[in-house]
Amino acid sequence: MSPRDASGTIVFTDLDGTLLDYDGYTWAPAGSAVRELLRCGGSIVFCSSKTLAEQHVYRRDLGIRDPMIVEDGSAVVIPRGYFPERVDLGVQPWGRAGNCDILVLGVRRHLVLERLRELRETERIALRGYSDMTSKEVQEMTGLDEGAAGRAGTRDFSETVHVEGGAGEWRRLMGALEMRGLHTFGCGPTGTVVGLGADKGRAVELLASLYGRAAAGRGAGRTPPLTVGIGDAANDVPMLRAVDRAFLVEKPAGGWADVEVEGLERVKGVGPVGWSRAVTGLLAAQGLLP
Repeated sequence: MSPRDASGTIVFTDLDGTLLDYDGYTWAPAGSAVRELLRCGGSIVFCSSKTLAEQHVYRRDLGIRDPMIVEDGSAVVIPRGYFPERVDLGVQPWGRAGNCDILVLGVRRHLVLERLRELRETERIALRGYSDMTSKEVQEMTGLDEGAAGRAGTRDFSETVHVEGGAGEWRRLMGALEMRGLHTFGCGPTGTVVGLGADKGRAVELLASLYGRAAAGRGAGRTPPLTVGIGDAANDVPMLRAVDRAFLVEKPAGGWADVEVEGLERVKGVGPVGWSRAVTGLLAAQGLLP
């Protein structure tokens, strides 16, 4: 099998707190499992709030060549030529970044920023976004190093904001955003604002359909891929509900996020440790480990 063999295993994975830990954002505990999955012909699709610039770094370091879902499902990024030309992408590409086609499900960032400016003026909600902060401020807010903070700020379809004033102001923000065709995830006071069309689950379904059509186009006997989702938090639920098998890794404080997903498998191990256990278990069950 090759990484594009749709009869293989397609792992859709969150990054922060899942494939990456929160202490240094390292994937090292999962490195061996990543290599085994790729060696066996599986694919790894990042499905994260992280930007294209951020995800490119981790793909390069891990040797991954598969598509990406960026900025909380705002866009699907597909390496050019990854799928056969006869496979209809189903969404008109917005454009290209390097050697990739970009399929936009949300909205462009300039529209998000325009609506946030309007919201500040009309609703008087005290908020600051990455675009209002210096690189040093983003570093202090996120704990990222200078290079990573710069990549986090290189957004194409969203804006991360911090709201002052407590839970009431956060709820007011959510209502005001929806009236303007936007939404955000989480419970505040910090969250990423995206277009209403941005959805991890929708993005996963789109890619799973492309993998399936590619398999069908290669002839009789080809079966659709086994789709797998691995996450750690409530904002991963749409992704986890869109796959055949869903895994949840432990949180740093212990235990698992309180989420409802049919058939969800809770894995012992925090972040990349749990990720590794989920993937090696899958490969062992398929008889793919040496």
